[in-house]
Amino acid sequence: MNTGEDARKLFDAGQYEACISMLDSMTITSGASTPENRAMINLKALCFMRKGDAEGAIPLFDLVLSADADDVTAKTGKDGAYMVLSRRRVEQGNELFKSGDSEGALAIYNSIKEEHMDASTAFNMGNNKGALLIRLGRYEEALASFEGSLLFSPLNIDTIHNKGLALKALNRFEEALAVFEKCLELDGNYYSAICGKSETLTALSRFRESVDVADVAIRLRPNEPRGYSSRGFARLKLSDFSGAIEDLEAAKAHGYRSGDFEKVYGLALALQGDKLLGEKKHEAAIECYTQALSHGSADNPSPDLLFNLALAELTVGRVEDAKEGFQHALEVKPDHYNAAAALGLHLVSVARTGAPEALEAAEYLKTALGIRPTEAEIAFHLGIAYLKASDYNGAASAFRKTLEINPGHLQAKKALSSVESQLAMQAAGFAKAPALPKPAAPAPA
Repeated sequence: MNTGEDARKLFDAGQYEACISMLDSMTITSGASTPENRAMINLKALCFMRKGDAEGAIPLFDLVLSADADDVTAKTGKDGAYMVLSRRRVEQGNELFKSGDSEGALAIYNSIKEEHMDASTAFNMGNNKGALLIRLGRYEEALASFEGSLLFSPLNIDTIHNKGLALKALNRFEEALAVFEKCLELDGNYYSAICGKSETLTALSRFRESVDVADVAIRLRPNEPRGYSSRGFARLKLSDFSGAIEDLEAAKAHGYRSGDFEKVYGLALALQGDKLLGEKKHEAAIECYTQALSHGSADNPSPDLLFNLALAELTVGRVEDAKEGFQHALEVKPDHYNAAAALGLHLVSVARTGAPEALEAAEYLKTALGIRPTEAEIAFHLGIAYLKASDYNGAASAFRKTLEINPGHLQAKKALSSVESQLAMQAAGFAKAPALPKPAAPAPA
């Protein structure tokens, strides 16, 4: 007859299937009611554990514990079984996370009870869960997860860094800065922490410090993009637009990928264009504006960018391109005063008497005046446009409007007097055209 001692020998020899078969063949009439039977049930459960079947072992340990809640072997074995299962579940979650199934991975992580994990498993799951939550934009939960992991390994530099990322995403910049600096106390060459510190300094408006820190990152890893992007963002805030463009181009050349890149790069180009336009370097400004439109602005262009490009083109004599640019700005933003005023002023300056450009100029100047009803010069040039279109009533009305805004406008007084004389002559049956005033066309404000 087989005995418990025979089964134990099979277990010690690593013959777990044979041990289970022997135990199954042994009749245990009293279940787990006796210490001997509980020992045999525990032995069978341990065979399942050694075979890697933790799930099969748990009901057996529970059977023993239902009879003796203090059975040390069953309690320890059950805890070990749950730890094995938890480790496997965490590994399954990790694989889903790596494959991009964030929701599936999170569901697995959330199904695991904290008391069923050993310290190593709990640390691993907390760190990976936090990274997953950052990916999902759930930063408060991510922060809590990283902080939970740090309870098991307080000096783990990767988890400390990840905590800094969560704090930065929550706009808790002072705290994030302190965390990144703690990383760098542990390892002064931790590249991601250096970049995180630079980006956080930018968020705190400490731009020059940010540039200095980004310089360290670039020296450390000159072929990595993040140091260049960090410095580029800081330089942009310092109005060093050419430096920002240079850094952003370097970041892209080294593989920088971000949804914000095109937008930021286009902004840097546009601002550099504004600077060049102010310096009267019109051709260089045109080049910057044109590039800006092809980086982040093409589908939804800034009306101000379109206007500035058109203004530069008009200055260098690219009249048709300028006209199209002003019109495009008005399509994007119909109440863009500068575009309406500049286009109207240009058209009235080149229109011949009776030419269609005169009426076109009048339409744009009316638009500009509707946006800013107190602009005397726009009202005055509207009167000139009507004069060139031979619309004397319209001209008289525009000149009167000019004098309402600015009663001391001498040219408007003279023009109105001339037009009123013309209207009186027309009423008397005469038709002599009034002389056109020749003011200098002002640039729109």
